Amino acid sequence: MTYILLTISCITIIFYLFISGYIRRNLEFDRRQENINIFKKEKSHLKADDSLSKELLDLLIKEREQSLLQDLPKERVVNSLSDNKNLSGSFLLSIFLIISMSMIYFQPIGLGSIDKFETHKELYAFLDGDINHRALKRKEFIIEVENLLDKKLLSASEVYFLSRKFRDIKEFDFSAVLLGELVIEYKNEIPSNVYGEYAQSVFFKEKEQFSEETIKALNLALTEAPKDPLVLTLEGVKYFRIGNLELARSSWEEAKGYLKTEEEKAVLQIGIDRLKNQ
Repeated sequence: MTYILLTISCITIIFYLFISGYIRRNLEFDRRQENINIFKKEKSHLKADDSLSKELLDLLIKEREQSLLQDLPKERVVNSLSDNKNLSGSFLLSIFLIISMSMIYFQPIGLGSIDKFETHKELYAFLDGDINHRALKRKEFIIEVENLLDKKLLSASEVYFLSRKFRDIKEFDFSAVLLGELVIEYKNEIPSNVYGEYAQSVFFKEKEQFSEETIKALNLALTEAPKDPLVLTLEGVKYFRIGNLELARSSWEEAKGYLKTEEEKAVLQIGIDRLKNQ
């Protein structure tokens, strides 16, 4: 954090020096020197005119002197005040810049938030850790994930991406929490297959038991995604566990019809054939 603050401060100082230097270069309009140069040129031209009498020459030179040089001190003061105002403006602009940059960085928007950045580091440290590391951190980290969801720091796509990461390493406690957030808070944004993944994650989280939580997740999935083969397969497992083989076979037959690959169909067919032999 100190590094970030120092970086922002340095950028602001450089910005201020650049702007103030630019203003000085553009405001260094020395009215005095310019008028003196004009007066000298006109005086030389007048003296070079041999047709002018000495009295007329003196009169014209005096007029030029009054018109060009008389008010120069006042003009210089005005110019200095203008310089100061513009330099003050550049200073205020620099202060505004550092405040804006700090607000953008420290407010939780996108990937720029310091809280979110630290959370991402912790997440991937957990995901990349070995089994022993995850076992030590699991209880502590499940609270961190729940806090992350409560703060709404992640989009629906990020939540889903993380749930897949946790499922890949068989951390179903986490994937169930993340997918549960999706089906409740983002139900209008998610595809129907998420409900099946949620029911499956809860099933594995509950040690492959059809607990009250598993049944609730499965019923939700059957309502929202009745043609999802994963949901129908899990329903068949439920019926098989309670001994209703006919309903189990019916659910698996229906699930098979929605599977896309022959390999998946062949695996499910093995289960169906075993039911027929019982």
